[in-house]
Amino acid sequence: MTGRTTLALDLGSTMGWAYGVDGEILYSGTVCHVKKDAHSALQFLKFEEWLFQFKDVKTILFERVSGFKGFQAAMNYGAYKAILQRFCLIHGIQTQNMKPNDIKKMFTGNGNAPKELMCETAHKLGWRGGMTGTRIDHDECDAIALLYCVSKARGETPRIKQPSPSESVH
Repeated sequence: MTGRTTLALDLGSTMGWAYGVDGEILYSGTVCHVKKDAHSALQFLKFEEWLFQFKDVKTILFERVSGFKGFQAAMNYGAYKAILQRFCLIHGIQTQNMKPNDIKKMFTGNGNAPKELMCETAHKLGWRGGMTGTRIDHDECDAIALLYCVSKARGETPRIKQPSPSESVH
């Protein structure tokens, strides 16, 4: 695939992700690397293993989070971020980040937008995940918003790929 390939990540135990080329968001979803009763370090090994499918992207984006609701969330974010930065260094991938409030402001017009507004905005742009009026799949939505905002800042025309008729769910 040619063009500027970008992966956006909402780092966390349940990680939202969005993949795009030249501003078009082609794929998105969530992934959880935490397995019940597994060694706590296994989630970080699984994250790095998961990243390998994206080793050829040009840029990986992530939120620059500075405030956390709990100690464990802060520790997990730091571990995911360290693994991500190491992975990018080894594979020659550029990283870029934005503060969550800047993403919210650019995406919705409100720097303190709740998850429901983030999801609603993504639905208006054509995202078919989650459920309108809820915060379901908000991690995926956060990754989409990050990729959308960075694409817009690059001067690209951000958009969400619409499924072809054969991909549509009836």
